[in-house]
Amino acid sequence: MIDLRTLRDDPEAVRASQRARGEDEGLVDQLLSADER
Repeated sequence: MIDLRTLRDDPEAVRASQRARGEDEGLVDQLLSADER
């Protein structure tokens, strides 16, 4: 589960976490976009 506060404050850390787990880091941009709406 991705914490929205962490996502907003430090999206690069969330991207790094996604990469480390072999997951799609593009999810970070999708979540940020959805959060803005």
